[in-house]
Amino acid sequence: MGFDPEQYGDVHRLLLQSLSSRRMVTQPECQHLLAECILYDLQQTPARTPAASPVAIDVRRRDVAQTIATLNRALKPLGLAVAQAMQPDDGTRCYRLVDTEPDAWSAKATTLAPTAVAPVGALVQALAKAPRHGLSHAEAVAVPGVDGALLEQLIADGWLDRDDRSAYVLSMPAVLELQRMLADEYGACFKDCWSCQTLVVRDGWCCATCAQQFHRFCWRRYPQTTGLDPVLSEGPGAVCPACMDHASASATAIVEDNDY
Repeated sequence: MGFDPEQYGDVHRLLLQSLSSRRMVTQPECQHLLAECILYDLQQTPARTPAASPVAIDVRRRDVAQTIATLNRALKPLGLAVAQAMQPDDGTRCYRLVDTEPDAWSAKATTLAPTAVAPVGALVQALAKAPRHGLSHAEAVAVPGVDGALLEQLIADGWLDRDDRSAYVLSMPAVLELQRMLADEYGACFKDCWSCQTLVVRDGWCCATCAQQFHRFCWRRYPQTTGLDPVLSEGPGAVCPACMDHASASATAIVEDNDY
Protein backbone atom coordinates (compact mmCIF):
# COMPACT_ATOMS: atom_id res chain seq x y z
CA MET A 1 0.00 0.00 0.00
CA GLY A 2 2.98 2.32 0.57
CA PHE A 3 1.21 4.24 3.35
CA ASP A 4 2.52 4.35 6.90
CA PRO A 5 -0.42 5.08 9.26
CA GLU A 6 1.97 5.93 12.09
CA GLN A 7 3.82 8.62 10.11
CA TYR A 8 1.78 11.83 9.95
CA GLY A 9 1.51 13.12 6.40
CA ASP A 10 -0.76 14.21 3.57
CA VAL A 11 -3.08 11.20 3.91
CA HIS A 12 -3.73 12.08 7.54
CA ARG A 13 -4.49 15.68 6.59
CA LEU A 14 -6.89 14.52 3.88
CA LEU A 15 -8.67 12.20 6.30
CA LEU A 16 -8.92 14.99 8.87
CA GLN A 17 -10.50 17.24 6.27
CA SER A 18 -13.01 14.51 5.44
CA LEU A 19 -13.87 13.93 9.09
CA SER A 20 -14.29 17.64 9.79
CA SER A 21 -16.98 17.89 7.11
CA ARG A 22 -19.05 15.01 8.51
CA ARG A 23 -21.11 14.77 11.67
CA MET A 24 -20.07 11.16 12.24
CA VAL A 25 -18.58 8.26 10.29
CA THR A 26 -18.82 4.55 10.97
CA GLN A 27 -15.91 2.12 10.84
CA PRO A 28 -16.70 0.91 7.28
CA GLU A 29 -17.14 4.52 6.13
CA CYS A 30 -13.83 5.48 7.72
CA GLN A 31 -12.08 2.58 5.99
CA HIS A 32 -13.52 3.75 2.67
CA LEU A 33 -12.52 7.36 3.33
CA LEU A 34 -8.98 6.34 4.25
CA ALA A 35 -8.69 4.26 1.08
CA GLU A 36 -9.88 7.23 -0.97
CA CYS A 37 -7.35 9.50 0.74
CA ILE A 38 -4.51 7.05 0.09
CA LEU A 39 -5.51 6.67 -3.56
CA TYR A 40 -5.77 10.43 -4.04
CA ASP A 41 -2.33 10.90 -2.49
CA LEU A 42 -0.86 8.27 -4.80
CA GLN A 43 -2.43 9.89 -7.84
CA GLN A 44 -0.68 13.15 -7.04
CA THR A 45 2.61 11.39 -7.82
CA PRO A 46 2.10 9.74 -11.25
CA ALA A 47 5.47 7.99 -11.10
CA ARG A 48 4.18 5.97 -8.14
CA THR A 49 0.96 4.92 -9.88
CA PRO A 50 1.42 4.33 -13.64
CA ALA A 51 -1.82 4.68 -15.58
CA ALA A 52 -1.53 1.10 -16.80
CA SER A 53 -1.27 -0.20 -13.24
CA PRO A 54 -4.52 0.37 -11.32
CA VAL A 55 -4.02 0.37 -7.58
CA ALA A 56 -6.21 -1.65 -5.23
CA ILE A 57 -6.27 -0.08 -1.78
CA ASP A 58 -6.90 -2.57 1.01
CA VAL A 59 -7.58 -0.70 4.24
CA ARG A 60 -8.15 -2.76 7.35
CA ARG A 61 -9.55 -1.83 10.74
CA ARG A 62 -6.03 -1.87 12.17
CA ASP A 63 -4.98 0.73 9.59
CA VAL A 64 -7.85 2.98 10.68
CA ALA A 65 -6.98 2.56 14.36
CA GLN A 66 -3.31 3.41 13.78
CA THR A 67 -4.18 6.36 11.55
CA ILE A 68 -6.63 7.76 14.11
CA ALA A 69 -4.04 7.35 16.88
CA THR A 70 -1.49 9.30 14.81
CA LEU A 71 -4.07 11.98 14.05
CA ASN A 72 -4.92 12.34 17.73
CA ARG A 73 -1.28 12.82 18.68
CA ALA A 74 -1.07 15.65 16.15
CA LEU A 75 -4.39 17.18 17.24
CA LYS A 76 -3.79 17.08 21.00
CA PRO A 77 -1.98 20.47 21.22
CA LEU A 78 -4.93 22.02 19.38
CA GLY A 79 -7.50 20.75 21.87
CA LEU A 80 -9.08 18.48 19.27
CA ALA A 81 -9.41 14.72 18.89
CA VAL A 82 -11.10 12.08 16.79
CA ALA A 83 -13.39 10.49 19.37
CA GLN A 84 -14.73 6.99 18.99
CA ALA A 85 -17.63 5.07 20.47
CA MET A 86 -19.40 1.80 19.77
CA GLN A 87 -22.93 1.25 18.54
CA PRO A 88 -24.43 -0.90 21.31
CA ASP A 89 -26.58 -3.03 19.01
CA ASP A 90 -24.09 -4.22 16.39
CA GLY A 91 -20.66 -3.20 17.69
CA THR A 92 -19.89 -0.79 14.85
CA ARG A 93 -17.31 1.80 15.85
CA CYS A 94 -18.14 5.42 15.10
CA TYR A 95 -15.82 8.40 14.80
CA ARG A 96 -16.25 12.15 15.12
CA LEU A 97 -13.91 15.13 15.31
CA VAL A 98 -14.53 16.79 18.68
CA ASP A 99 -13.29 19.60 20.88
CA THR A 100 -11.51 18.16 23.93
CA GLU A 101 -11.38 21.39 25.91
CA PRO A 102 -13.88 21.63 28.79
CA ASP A 103 -16.95 23.46 27.58
CA ALA A 104 -20.15 24.58 29.19
CA TRP A 105 -23.40 23.22 27.84
CA SER A 106 -24.05 26.64 26.38
CA ALA A 107 -21.01 26.23 24.12
CA LYS A 108 -22.21 22.85 22.89
CA ALA A 109 -25.85 23.72 22.37
CA THR A 110 -25.26 26.65 20.06
CA THR A 111 -28.67 26.36 18.36
CA LEU A 112 -30.59 26.58 21.63
CA ALA A 113 -32.11 29.67 23.11
CA PRO A 114 -30.35 30.80 26.31
CA THR A 115 -33.38 29.77 28.36
CA ALA A 116 -33.08 26.19 27.06
CA VAL A 117 -29.46 25.57 28.09
CA ALA A 118 -30.23 24.77 31.74
CA PRO A 119 -33.11 22.39 30.86
CA VAL A 120 -30.86 20.53 28.42
CA GLY A 121 -28.24 20.09 31.13
CA ALA A 122 -30.93 18.79 33.49
CA LEU A 123 -32.15 16.43 30.77
CA VAL A 124 -28.67 14.97 30.29
CA GLN A 125 -28.37 14.50 34.04
CA ALA A 126 -31.71 12.68 34.07
CA LEU A 127 -30.60 10.48 31.16
CA ALA A 128 -27.36 9.67 32.98
CA LYS A 129 -29.20 8.48 36.06
CA ALA A 130 -32.08 6.71 34.30
CA PRO A 131 -32.19 2.92 33.85
CA ARG A 132 -30.56 2.08 30.52
CA HIS A 133 -29.90 5.83 30.15
CA GLY A 134 -33.23 6.40 28.43
CA LEU A 135 -36.39 8.35 29.29
CA SER A 136 -39.97 7.89 28.20
CA HIS A 137 -41.76 10.96 26.89
CA ALA A 138 -43.56 11.41 30.21
CA GLU A 139 -40.28 11.17 32.13
CA ALA A 140 -38.51 13.57 29.77
CA VAL A 141 -41.14 16.31 29.95
CA ALA A 142 -41.16 15.93 33.74
CA VAL A 143 -37.62 17.38 33.77
CA PRO A 144 -37.91 21.08 34.73
CA GLY A 145 -37.95 23.30 31.65
CA VAL A 146 -38.24 20.43 29.15
CA ASP A 147 -41.26 20.23 26.86
CA GLY A 148 -42.19 18.44 23.66
CA ALA A 149 -40.93 21.26 21.45
CA LEU A 150 -37.47 21.16 23.02
CA LEU A 151 -37.30 17.38 22.65
CA GLU A 152 -38.23 17.63 18.98
CA GLN A 153 -35.59 20.31 18.47
CA LEU A 154 -32.92 18.14 20.10
CA ILE A 155 -33.89 15.26 17.82
CA ALA A 156 -33.84 17.51 14.75
CA ASP A 157 -30.42 18.86 15.76
CA GLY A 158 -29.09 15.33 16.20
CA TRP A 159 -28.56 15.36 19.96
CA LEU A 160 -31.28 12.84 20.81
CA ASP A 161 -32.62 9.64 19.25
CA ARG A 162 -35.60 7.40 19.99
CA ASP A 163 -34.62 3.80 20.67
CA ASP A 164 -36.58 0.63 19.88
CA ARG A 165 -38.75 1.26 22.94
CA SER A 166 -39.45 4.85 21.83
CA ALA A 167 -37.43 6.20 24.75
CA TYR A 168 -35.28 9.30 24.35
CA VAL A 169 -31.56 8.49 24.37
CA LEU A 170 -28.41 10.39 23.47
CA SER A 171 -27.56 10.02 19.79
CA MET A 172 -24.21 8.53 18.77
CA PRO A 173 -22.90 11.94 17.55
CA ALA A 174 -23.87 13.37 20.95
CA VAL A 175 -22.11 10.52 22.74
CA LEU A 176 -18.96 11.14 20.69
CA GLU A 177 -19.09 14.87 21.36
CA LEU A 178 -19.91 14.64 25.06
CA GLN A 179 -18.29 11.42 26.24
CA ARG A 180 -15.50 13.17 28.12
CA MET A 181 -18.00 15.33 29.97
CA LEU A 182 -20.21 12.31 30.65
CA ALA A 183 -17.27 10.38 32.10
CA ASP A 184 -16.06 13.33 34.18
CA GLU A 185 -19.40 14.47 35.57
CA TYR A 186 -21.34 11.19 35.65
CA GLY A 187 -18.57 8.65 36.06
CA ALA A 188 -20.65 6.60 38.47
CA CYS A 189 -23.26 6.16 35.72
CA PHE A 190 -21.10 5.90 32.60
CA LYS A 191 -18.14 3.53 32.53
CA ASP A 192 -15.93 2.06 29.83
CA CYS A 193 -16.82 -1.33 28.43
CA TRP A 194 -14.42 -3.96 29.81
CA SER A 195 -14.07 -5.49 26.35
CA CYS A 196 -13.67 -2.59 23.90
CA GLN A 197 -12.73 0.24 26.31
CA THR A 198 -15.28 2.69 24.94
CA LEU A 199 -18.02 4.31 27.00
CA VAL A 200 -21.21 2.37 27.71
CA VAL A 201 -23.99 4.92 27.39
CA ARG A 202 -27.06 2.79 26.79
CA ASP A 203 -28.26 -0.77 26.54
CA GLY A 204 -25.36 -2.12 28.59
CA TRP A 205 -24.83 -5.06 30.92
CA CYS A 206 -23.19 -5.01 34.33
CA CYS A 207 -21.64 -7.89 36.26
CA ALA A 208 -23.26 -8.30 39.67
CA THR A 209 -19.98 -9.62 41.11
CA CYS A 210 -17.26 -7.27 39.84
CA ALA A 211 -19.44 -4.37 38.55
CA GLN A 212 -17.64 -4.30 35.19
CA GLN A 213 -19.83 -2.98 32.39
CA PHE A 214 -20.19 -4.24 28.83
CA HIS A 215 -21.92 -3.19 25.66
CA ARG A 216 -24.62 -5.70 24.86
CA PHE A 217 -22.81 -6.55 21.61
CA CYS A 218 -19.47 -7.06 23.38
CA TRP A 219 -21.06 -9.31 25.99
CA ARG A 220 -22.82 -11.48 23.44
CA ARG A 221 -19.69 -11.67 21.28
CA TYR A 222 -17.52 -12.93 24.14
CA PRO A 223 -18.27 -16.67 23.78
CA GLN A 224 -17.58 -16.46 20.04
CA THR A 225 -14.13 -14.96 20.59
CA THR A 226 -13.14 -17.37 23.37
CA GLY A 227 -14.59 -20.62 22.09
CA LEU A 228 -17.03 -20.92 24.98
CA ASP A 229 -20.47 -22.37 24.45
CA PRO A 230 -22.74 -19.44 23.50
CA VAL A 231 -25.27 -20.59 26.10
CA LEU A 232 -22.81 -19.38 28.73
CA SER A 233 -23.24 -15.79 27.61
CA GLU A 234 -26.66 -15.27 29.17
CA GLY A 235 -28.92 -16.63 31.86
CA PRO A 236 -28.13 -18.47 35.11
CA GLY A 237 -25.04 -20.15 33.62
CA ALA A 238 -23.46 -16.91 32.46
CA VAL A 239 -19.73 -16.37 32.98
CA CYS A 240 -18.34 -12.85 33.34
CA PRO A 241 -15.26 -12.43 31.11
CA ALA A 242 -13.78 -9.93 33.57
CA CYS A 243 -13.93 -11.92 36.81
CA MET A 244 -14.88 -15.37 35.40
CA ASP A 245 -17.53 -15.69 38.09
CA HIS A 246 -20.39 -18.12 37.49
CA ALA A 247 -23.89 -17.06 38.45
CA SER A 248 -25.77 -19.12 40.95
CA ALA A 249 -29.01 -20.81 39.99
CA SER A 250 -30.99 -18.07 41.69
CA ALA A 251 -29.25 -15.01 40.26
CA THR A 252 -27.55 -14.23 36.98
CA ALA A 253 -24.03 -12.79 37.02
CA ILE A 254 -24.97 -10.35 34.30
CA VAL A 255 -27.89 -8.14 35.16
CA GLU A 256 -29.68 -5.87 32.76
CA ASP A 257 -30.93 -2.47 33.86
CA ASN A 258 -34.63 -2.17 34.56
CA ASP A 259 -37.01 -1.23 31.80
CA TYR A 260 -37.96 2.39 31.36
